[in-house]
Amino acid sequence: MTPSDIIQLIRTTRTEKGLKQTDMAEILNMNLLAYQRLEQGKTQLPVFRMLQIFNLLGIEIKLSK
Repeated sequence: MTPSDIIQLIRTTRTEKGLKQTDMAEILNMNLLAYQRLEQGKTQLPVFRMLQIFNLLGIEIKLSK
């Protein structure tokens, strides 16, 4: 899965759950512009933030060896 795929997954899941970017920014205690830049791929998505977003959206991560 590429970074673009991850961003698309976040965007799609967010809209399916009826959440707006403003909702996400508020819940994550982020500036709206900073969140928008994450979804646009203009800034890197740190792992801790990705895990926060996945948890919020109910996206399950499976790791394997």
